[in-house]
Amino acid sequence: MTVAATPDNFDRSSTGRSRPTYLDFNATAPVDPRVADEVLTFMSYEFGNAGSRTHNYGQVAKERVKRAREEIAAMVAAKPEEVIFTSGATES
Repeated sequence: MTVAATPDNFDRSSTGRSRPTYLDFNATAPVDPRVADEVLTFMSYEFGNAGSRTHNYGQVAKERVKRAREEIAAMVAAKPEEVIFTSGATES
């Protein structure tokens, strides 16, 4: 995908210089640093499978998924059971 650089589709980098806005989000998108920090915690310390609860790692993971579902539901005025996690858009 080619995008023409115009004043309307520029943003500022951390150095203050202009750069084109990335518009091809079909496969990926920028990650908020707060999200990256949480993911790093899970990948490093809380890597249990929420579906395997015969051990502590799985029990902790299940609780974290439950809490995430409740937090997301509160943000979008939904019930926790209405929040469904999938591995990608093709499962949705």
